[in-house]
Amino acid sequence: MGDNFTDKKIDVPKNVPKNVPKNVPKDVPKNVPKEKRQEIILELIENSPGITIHSLAEQLGVNEKTIKREIAILKKENKIDRVEGRKHGYWKIEKKIT
Repeated sequence: MGDNFTDKKIDVPKNVPKNVPKNVPKDVPKNVPKEKRQEIILELIENSPGITIHSLAEQLGVNEKTIKREIAILKKENKIDRVEGRKHGYWKIEKKIT
């Protein structure tokens, strides 16, 4: 009966953060201004309306979360819209950044 998980000892390194989300920066990376990143996203969408968030993130060298945040801003400002679904849909540019 000694096969319980409580009987096993696990060595956890002492330098492991307890709350990882607090250690993650919000805007990774910060080397591209938001306006420029949005311009690039619009250019990429214009050239390839079926582009995925994953592909945008790879091409811009940022996390998908950053792209989703930028897309949400562009949608809120009525600059882009998503036609159809995520799998077979495409992006439509409503108005360009001037």
